[in-house]
Amino acid sequence: MRVPYIDILKNTRLLLFILFLIISPFIFYNLFSSIVVPFEPKFVEKNWLIYNEPEYLMKQTLSVVIFLMIILATLLFWKFRVPVAMVGVALMLIDGLVELDLLVEYMNMPVIIFLLCMMIIVSYIRRLGFFDFILERTMILTKFEPKILLVFFVLMSAFMAAVVDEVSSILFMSVLIFDLAKRFDVDPLPYLMCSIFATNIGSSATVLGNPIGVYVAFYASLSFDDFLKWATPAAVLSSIILVPLMFKRYSGFLSRFRQKLSSSVLSEESPTLTSETKNGGIIFVIILLLLALHRTLESIFYLPKNSLLVAKTLAESWNELANLLLKIGDALIRIGVFLALVYGVYHAIYAGWRILNGAPIHIGSDPITSIIDSIITFGCLAILYRFVEKRIAGKSFRIGGLVALIVGAILLVVASIAGFIIIFGGFFIILAVELRRPSAFF
Repeated sequence: MRVPYIDILKNTRLLLFILFLIISPFIFYNLFSSIVVPFEPKFVEKNWLIYNEPEYLMKQTLSVVIFLMIILATLLFWKFRVPVAMVGVALMLIDGLVELDLLVEYMNMPVIIFLLCMMIIVSYIRRLGFFDFILERTMILTKFEPKILLVFFVLMSAFMAAVVDEVSSILFMSVLIFDLAKRFDVDPLPYLMCSIFATNIGSSATVLGNPIGVYVAFYASLSFDDFLKWATPAAVLSSIILVPLMFKRYSGFLSRFRQKLSSSVLSEESPTLTSETKNGGIIFVIILLLLALHRTLESIFYLPKNSLLVAKTLAESWNELANLLLKIGDALIRIGVFLALVYGVYHAIYAGWRILNGAPIHIGSDPITSIIDSIITFGCLAILYRFVEKRIAGKSFRIGGLVALIVGAILLVVASIAGFIIIFGGFFIILAVELRRPSAFF
């Protein structure tokens, strides 16, 4: 008979991770305890002696353990690196290691919003078939020659990074490369590495390509013409040198890809340009123009730096963003329902345990309070199931979101975390409805 936990014991990486979580807190706590701030006037004046207290020793230990936990999980479980990082951030907030205002201040929300919206736009253009059309046209123009394709990816990546920015360049080019790899069942890494190198080179050609270029131009009082005079020639030369280096580095891959293409039946007929493909191309061109001109427009209309960059991507990903918010809101409500169920069961079990241990039963006593909390929680769960889940499933998003807000506010009294999560879920659903007003109803 096979014992289930044997599989866990065979997973060396998981065992190593669990062992680290068990042992590391004791090691770091003892290490930090051995480091004592001396009782001297200069340290007393700066109030540094508080770091000798057990409370701050524990905070230092937790901070280091959480940080190393994220790093180790990234190395051992690459697929789950983002959830582990989110758990680490949540633990730091719960333990009071970082304040929420400080976290939001250094979160760089404009960059996050920009990347999120750009990914939504790229996904939408991809569904319209524009990238498939470009890929097929490129394959025909290059006569299905892998080396010419490599040159195309290098030059296109460098050009887009120079005239738009490196993030948008790598987003668009990676979609093309992954579509190519999927279609012909080849490894995307060689072309992707060429695109990454070319993107980094091209982003240094102009002040538009990289945020660092903006900082350099500002602090060194350099103009756009200065970059064209000094940086652009170096970037062009570097891109030319990159091509033969990539030929040599990936010669084996290029030979195998050529053999695979030669044995495949390839059509040289031009791909059909449908109306959806045209729409995707129009959106793509508009994005490139606005990305390239956003700083000029901001200076003309005296707008804050990069405000148009975020506003543009939000406006262009309006409907897709609404769909994403609906999914996030529904997922948050489901998580909140699960946590509320845990709270309700806990209150019921706690009340029974207190009664069995002889606790007095009267109004205001622990057992009665727990029973009332449990009843309120299960009542809220019934409302959530009856009105929220069914309304959302029936696309009555406004009623579902409003009821989620009301029930979440009630749950804040008895199951604070669950109520908080459900409120956020309801808020996201209502926000999605307002973004996509015609497609939702009461």
